[in-house]
Amino acid sequence: MKTRTSMRKLHIIIIGILIPVAFFGIMTLILAVNISEANSNSDRWMIELEPHLNLSDGQLFFQMQEEDIKELYLYRVVTLEHYVETLEHIINVEFEEGFNLKDRFVFLIDKNSGYSKEQIQEIITDANGIRDAEYLNDWLLAPLRSEG
Repeated sequence: MKTRTSMRKLHIIIIGILIPVAFFGIMTLILAVNISEANSNSDRWMIELEPHLNLSDGQLFFQMQEEDIKELYLYRVVTLEHYVETLEHIINVEFEEGFNLKDRFVFLIDKNSGYSKEQIQEIITDANGIRDAEYLNDWLLAPLRSEG
């Protein structure tokens, strides 16, 4: 009799642990799939804010959700400084000291928007507080092109 009740308690404890662990695993997997899809399915744009603005990446993301950015889908906003640090870790590149990272962000935008680069640039720069927007690869390679 005591064995049955102790086995029943053991089963309840095991189930009580396994269900939350399985739920956490599923949620983590869903999040990882969404992040990898957003990274592979997005264009990166360097955004420069007006100098009087001091926003975090989260504040800028929510501000852009309020703006009329047509059919552009904004996946994520990160600071340019964070993005550059990530690049330095991946490809062992060092950026010059004079590289201005202040008030600049990287937007990850759905690349299947149907707009050209020029149209996307115009849509983004029409948003309140955005001083400039450039396709990130063009912006990063511009100093190299001017030297060569």
